[in-house]
Amino acid sequence: MAIYHTRIKTYSRSKGHSAIAAAAYRGGYLLSDPKSGAHHDYRGRVGIIQSRCMAPLGSPAWADDPQALWAAAEAAERRCNSTVCRDFAIALPDTPRVP
Repeated sequence: MAIYHTRIKTYSRSKGHSAIAAAAYRGGYLLSDPKSGAHHDYRGRVGIIQSRCMAPLGSPAWADDPQALWAAAEAAERRCNSTVCRDFAIALPDTPRVP
């Protein structure tokens, strides 16, 4: 029997979190924070099978680039206690149920 669950985590600037660091870790990217100058390199992280950044049709071309997307997300939030991103973890069964 599969056990489904969902976890939603928020990343807040007041707690020192960074959307760029979180995205680099989740995707196994090398991303740089233009504001702080910090480099987040998770290219050697094991367990990542595939990672990509996808945006809806009609979106600007930079929305498909993780570096540009997450830098824009960080820049959009100006308050010191703002939520810079959310992380959704959803557990699904590995095989579909056939009735």
